[in-house]
Amino acid sequence: MAAEFAELPEKYELALGDWLAAHAGVKAAFGANPVRIHSAVDDRSKMPCIQTGEDAFRPADRQGVAARVVSSRIHIWTRESGMILLKRIGGAVGGALTITDADGVNNGFDVAGFRLVFGEMVLEKYMRDPTDNVRHGVLDFEMRFEPAA
Repeated sequence: MAAEFAELPEKYELALGDWLAAHAGVKAAFGANPVRIHSAVDDRSKMPCIQTGEDAFRPADRQGVAARVVSSRIHIWTRESGMILLKRIGGAVGGALTITDADGVNNGFDVAGFRLVFGEMVLEKYMRDPTDNVRHGVLDFEMRFEPAA
């Protein structure tokens, strides 16, 4: 990874957790439940919860502009008989992380030292876990970052 991106993985992970925990839509989706976000920790002892940390970083330089694309997978876990809460939280996370509008304007997600140029959800999938009443959502996002000017 080029020197200007050496801190991106750590800064991205911290910013992602802070952004989701503070996002009004995510808070509302959790309802009366506390917003639990685990970074690369497999702790599903208290649900609902969001797990982050499965990220890939790849070079994406264009026309002499250094850039990295982050592919990020987010897991959502609930314990319920249906999938209503799971999909409500998934929709809120999707809204929070579809972070550029049609013109590429960043809607608020910030990683210190980097400029987000583009971000979108590329996969949204909801499943039943073999464990009784455990539900699992997987959301994949891609985001393109350049060093801040």
